[in-house]
Amino acid sequence: MTLPSPKSERAIVPDKLVVVVDTNVLLQSLFNDLGPASKCLSYFRRGEIDVVVSRETLREAREVLTRSKLRSRYPQLTDEKVESLITFLRYRGIYVRDVQQWFEYPRDPNDELPESGH
Repeated sequence: MTLPSPKSERAIVPDKLVVVVDTNVLLQSLFNDLGPASKCLSYFRRGEIDVVVSRETLREAREVLTRSKLRSRYPQLTDEKVESLITFLRYRGIYVRDVQQWFEYPRDPNDELPESGH
């Protein structure tokens, strides 16, 4: 959506919130049905908010949610749940193909490095 300049036209305001969810929100939603992350995705499932996704956000979500260390810690995090969530996001989310990078955060040294083989 391109917003008009404030002097020439009124700004366009979406009729519902449009959000980008972090991979941690997706993770929390899969292992805690009663938490705030699940509530956020419930709004999305009911169509009360829109979620923006891209190839990179979906790739990161799949990579993180299929880590063997994470799977051993959270056995309820199954292939079926992960694929169902990724598929739902891909087809119901607002898919953005050309994402411009405006800034970059340095990688958190406490984050796990990707595992080889899941």
